Amino acid sequence: MIYSIFNTPIPKHPSTALLCKKPDALTSHQFQLFLLIMTAAKQTIAKAWKTKHISIEVTKGKIDWIMVQEKMSSILLDTHQKYLLVWSPWIEYRFGTNYPTAFLSI
Repeated sequence: MIYSIFNTPIPKHPSTALLCKKPDALTSHQFQLFLLIMTAAKQTIAKAWKTKHISIEVTKGKIDWIMVQEKMSSILLDTHQKYLLVWSPWIEYRFGTNYPTAFLSI
């Protein structure tokens, strides 16, 4: 999923997954989104502890929820342009590129 979002191979390394060390291939805005995706993934794993199945759809739902919270914060803080820079890869991955990113982020 990470490769599909950023179109950049991210090396699998424990320090990246567990300690959220910034991969060299990501920009600072991509890294912010990467951290939020990792947060959602960790929450999903923790919730599904000792179960047989971990759902990627639950993780996507958590990422969408985080995106909504970030959008509300960007409205309150008047930082919508930064929000678009960070979240546009996820919006394009999740909803496609048929519509402008700014339209989908309203």
